[in-house]
Amino acid sequence: MGAPTQTLASLRPDIAESMEEFDLAADREGFVGLEILPIKSVAKASGNFGRIPVNKLLKHPETARAPGTGFGRGRFRFEPDTYTTEEHGWEEAVDNQEAEIYSDYFDSELVAAGICLDVVLRAQEQRIYDAVLNTTVFTGDLTSALGTPWSTTSSDPITDMKNKRQAVWAKCGLWPDTLVINEFTFQNLQMNEAIIDRITSNGAGQAAKPSDITAAMLAMLFNLKQVLVSRATKNAANQEQTADFDPMWPTAKALLFRKHAAPSFKLPGLGRTIAWQELGPDQPAYESYDEVQIDGRVIRYRHRVGEKLLLPECAHVITNVAA
Repeated sequence: MGAPTQTLASLRPDIAESMEEFDLAADREGFVGLEILPIKSVAKASGNFGRIPVNKLLKHPETARAPGTGFGRGRFRFEPDTYTTEEHGWEEAVDNQEAEIYSDYFDSELVAAGICLDVVLRAQEQRIYDAVLNTTVFTGDLTSALGTPWSTTSSDPITDMKNKRQAVWAKCGLWPDTLVINEFTFQNLQMNEAIIDRITSNGAGQAAKPSDITAAMLAMLFNLKQVLVSRATKNAANQEQTADFDPMWPTAKALLFRKHAAPSFKLPGLGRTIAWQELGPDQPAYESYDEVQIDGRVIRYRHRVGEKLLLPECAHVITNVAA
């Protein structure tokens, strides 16, 4: 039996409400993709929009008004661009007999919904990482390697970050405000001699040992608004093989960028996750339908989104972060 069309599937807002309290995996808290490319809901699944090019940023037109004349008006030319979204989702089957047998221990529909949630969000996380670390886009002077990896305790991340921030500014005239690293890099920075010394001696915090150093402290040291630490994990092995766990965000790379948090595409920033609001911009839709072959019910979780880089010049990919 094939999957039914959308009209045959029933929306399940009751599951969506329950999922607000349900957490399938602890490392979901380590997903940072939607902090890198925040959600922007749109009314159409695809369309056109105006995007400000880097050479039009930070212009200073004349604002004075002479008597009898009008004020200056915006004449910025925005480059035409397009966006498109595609549907993503996952289904899990709930056997009626199994659901009855284990009903005293757990709600089978909620377990299935939790699995669907994790699969869809994990796939979205990976797509965002692939977009912002795309070596075809971030090439030339949009990327550079550290001279001494941060996995070396005697490295100087504070000076490195000053130089990388200036590299972003030189490309777009804006200062970056966010750094993305993974948990291994975060632990390396907690052990870094220069960072421990600066935090202990210069009043950025009261840390006396590495475990006291937080992402917020690193952001203050690096003159950023935030440091995002990806703790998400993936299993690189096939299902029939021995598990091979890897961090989803590569340890050898970091991303420094200007976050796009504005409501309009015409303002500068790295990019957005465009979500078709028909399926819900912030929460994908839960649906269910009967499956006769298994005498059960199928739980589906789906959304329609697209990852869009708006101004790659607002970002810098740092390599050789770990040896």
